[in-house]
Amino acid sequence: MKLRISATEAAATFPQLVQRIRDRGDAYIVVEDGKDICAITPAEQPTATTLGDFLNLLKSLGPVDQEYLDVVEAHINDSNRPTVPRSPWES
Repeated sequence: MKLRISATEAAATFPQLVQRIRDRGDAYIVVEDGKDICAITPAEQPTATTLGDFLNLLKSLGPVDQEYLDVVEAHINDSNRPTVPRSPWES
């Protein structure tokens, strides 16, 4: 449930407001002159998406040019290679 708070009160108590959002996950609707102005909510944590996920998405969308899929898959394979060259002294 989002709590309602006036713009004046939000401005006057902003550090405490941020702390309640961070610590308790509270969400607020900021109201000015009786109208909803904005929402202040906890930030969502970004989810990790891989290039493999992207390729699967493309395949699930229906007809996609096979040549395009091949290029995407080649880039995925290239990106999965080690970025640091192996030592020439290792066997």
